[in-house]
Amino acid sequence: MTTKRKFNLYCILLLAAVVLSLFTAAQKFATGFSQGWSDATINMQRSAGTANYEAYELTLQAKDPRQCELALTNTATGKTDSLRVSQAMAWISTSQHPTESLLLTVGKMAVIALIPLCFIAFWVVFIRLVWAVNRGNDFGTSNTRRLRLMGWLLIGLYASEWIFQLMTLPPAISYEGYQVSSPMYTDPMLLVSGIGLLVVSQLFAVGQRMKEENELTI
Repeated sequence: MTTKRKFNLYCILLLAAVVLSLFTAAQKFATGFSQGWSDATINMQRSAGTANYEAYELTLQAKDPRQCELALTNTATGKTDSLRVSQAMAWISTSQHPTESLLLTVGKMAVIALIPLCFIAFWVVFIRLVWAVNRGNDFGTSNTRRLRLMGWLLIGLYASEWIFQLMTLPPAISYEGYQVSSPMYTDPMLLVSGIGLLVVSQLFAVGQRMKEENELTI
């Protein structure tokens, strides 16, 4: 098998892995959308009164390790098991919280728009890179720039996830007997892959320089 065929095979495997990950992400999105719709319905019902409510997902850590809040019957064994709550959905009244500023709202919308743009741009650059390699432009300057750009796009995706979650943190919450925090759902592999592509782009630059030096020597 030639080098280019191996390269194309690896690209196909990468695309297959991406399709699988997108399928998994779509399932999670559908589940989250369904839960979000239910939360919004509950919010509307509760907002029919005098106060407005917003749903926040919280991570709860009991200060007493022996503390168990729930006792549920295990239908498989028929026995009662003790459960400790570690994650919960809390509906928090927003009537006493300050209204979200216009700047924060615009920032959220900008980040939401930036995430799909970075994702689409990454795959556009990737397809152009594959096309260039198949045309024989292996260690060209253009490919080096493409790899570097792909790395920065992945890092941008990772940073956008962090910024958006920081923008949507819940207000100050404190429950007796618990340490309360907000879970952060970011994919560290985006950061690792982005830095990895920057390293590979530098290797491409070294290969291009060595190729130019060999041509000058000949």
